[in-house]
Amino acid sequence: MKPTSAVEIKFFNHENGMVEYVVYVDQKQEFSIKTTPKKWCNSNHPLRVFEEWLLDKNTKEKITKVGAEKIIECLQRYHEVEEKLITTIPMLHEEDKENYSDSYKWLRLPMLGESPETIGNMILLDVELLPNDCLAGILLAILKNQVPIGVQMKGLGIYRDGNSFRFCISGSTSKEDLQTLYEQYKQNHCFLNKT
Repeated sequence: MKPTSAVEIKFFNHENGMVEYVVYVDQKQEFSIKTTPKKWCNSNHPLRVFEEWLLDKNTKEKITKVGAEKIIECLQRYHEVEEKLITTIPMLHEEDKENYSDSYKWLRLPMLGESPETIGNMILLDVELLPNDCLAGILLAILKNQVPIGVQMKGLGIYRDGNSFRFCISGSTSKEDLQTLYEQYKQNHCFLNKT
């Protein structure tokens, strides 16, 4: 896969009242511009050049492309690691670390012994003591009623960082199953045929 570049822009306020804009590409400083806030409106000031560079359509597209490519790269890596985990340890269905501010939980889907009762029990666990389990139960209850036949769920990963919970639900489908789902959806939602 073609390596991607990471673009990062940092803003620094200096004690002398100067503002510094620094652009990094792949963690290497490319250039920086220092200015004072009162000069922002001066079209001859280098900041104007920076603003034009930043707002330039091509630059925006490049930054957007870099970000999108990075997301795709991470998504592919996530799926590869998850698939390797499932293949290497087929009996593994759950891995977690609870009661920590940076706790995590990973569940293989469909969950072993999954039933409305087990999902309900997960939701009703003490949200203060086992918040990842509670969130996992809520997400599984939503998925249970929403995921159509033809979509294979793989895993559910939850990461807690302080008071924030981030999660990723992975799965896959085939082109044939997608075509079937498309035809079913089109048939059940006739408004799509209206012009």
